[in-house]
Amino acid sequence: MARVRGEEGQTILLVTLSMTVLLGFMGLAVDMGYLRYVERHMRTAADAAALSGAEAILYLNNSGGYVGAGKADAAKNGFSDGANGVTVNMYNPPNDGPHTCANDPANCNHYVEATVSQSQPTFFAKIFNVNSVALSARAVAWEGVVNHDCMYALDPTSDHAFDVQSSTLNAPNCSIVVDSDSPNGAYKAQGNACVTALNIAVVGGDQWDNECTEPTTGVQPPVSDPLAGVPAPSVGSCPNPPPALPAGCGFQSPDGPTECTATASSTALQPGTYCNGIVVKPSSYTLTFGAGTYVLNGGGLTVSATDVTGNGVTFYNTVSAATSYEAINFTGGSSTTLTAPTSGSLDGILFFQDRNLPAGDTGPSGPQNTISGTSSTTITGAFYFPTTNLTISGGSSVNPFKATAVIVADTISINGGSNVTIGASPSGQTPTLSVALVE
Repeated sequence: MARVRGEEGQTILLVTLSMTVLLGFMGLAVDMGYLRYVERHMRTAADAAALSGAEAILYLNNSGGYVGAGKADAAKNGFSDGANGVTVNMYNPPNDGPHTCANDPANCNHYVEATVSQSQPTFFAKIFNVNSVALSARAVAWEGVVNHDCMYALDPTSDHAFDVQSSTLNAPNCSIVVDSDSPNGAYKAQGNACVTALNIAVVGGDQWDNECTEPTTGVQPPVSDPLAGVPAPSVGSCPNPPPALPAGCGFQSPDGPTECTATASSTALQPGTYCNGIVVKPSSYTLTFGAGTYVLNGGGLTVSATDVTGNGVTFYNTVSAATSYEAINFTGGSSTTLTAPTSGSLDGILFFQDRNLPAGDTGPSGPQNTISGTSSTTITGAFYFPTTNLTISGGSSVNPFKATAVIVADTISINGGSNVTIGASPSGQTPTLSVALVE
């Protein structure tokens, strides 16, 4: 009997020890599963950071905006540099791997490396004196892939984020990207609309009839803002008189816009901060914008059926506590010519809306951003409205309105029987180059 009791005691001891070991392994499995989950998300953040950084290199011509662009996309994926022990590093050229300048001297400056690291606490592994595990992820992207994207509707959820009604859009040499995942027609082309493009990639669903180019739906992943790394210009405070005005222009002090009724004067309007915007009234003469950046601090830009000209100009639309935001409403005359800069940090950018503007906000008067022209209107440069709608209109079946541009907006509309052609993109904003992960 004594031997039996001893065996029973040994059995209980062995079972207890076995259960402890099993529970320990179960705890380690839980820890490992959680760490792998975090690592997958970290890898996604590194991929996004590398791609966004490479896009900044592509669109900014190596001006340095890739660091901020990459870290911003990592933050969108839950890993903000400097927060909760997260470290995000961006390198151009790469700091490691086969695409460093030591290994690939001819092409290294075209690659961006992103690393994301963070120590993660453990749960059950603490019983083995393992209190945390250092995790890291790395990705490298290349900014030289051909894909021809030139029109981007960035809104992630909107119905009809890209909407063409009773109009014709020709983009024969480039592609259209629609990021909305709405199943209810993220892309819509109806009312005898005809959209011609190399490709139409839609994350969500579509509504179309008699389509000239059939869209591809369910495309993943959504495309990042290709101009996210373009630095915003500095904004002067308000109230602030505008630069010296040419004849025919006047400052509507203290809280009105600068108004111009263009005259035959050869003196150009000068770049600077314009509090409460610029209004160009109808005239039979031409108004000239001197080369540079026009900061519209409230008030927006309104050009009504007047010929304007400007070479190397950017219109930056923003708002401050002292002003009221208004949209861009541009209806140029038959001989209007506007061209974006071909160098500097705003290379290729013609219209630039403040990214900090709340999504969908078009000001108290409610107009949408509108760019309209005729067959003789020449507009060259990017249209960048990342949080607001852009409506493009004008032209006819015989004489379409043509723009040479990359178009990036929250939502895009073409309606009213318009006939619009989007041509090859300007310097610094080429649609023939994009980015891809290589590591």
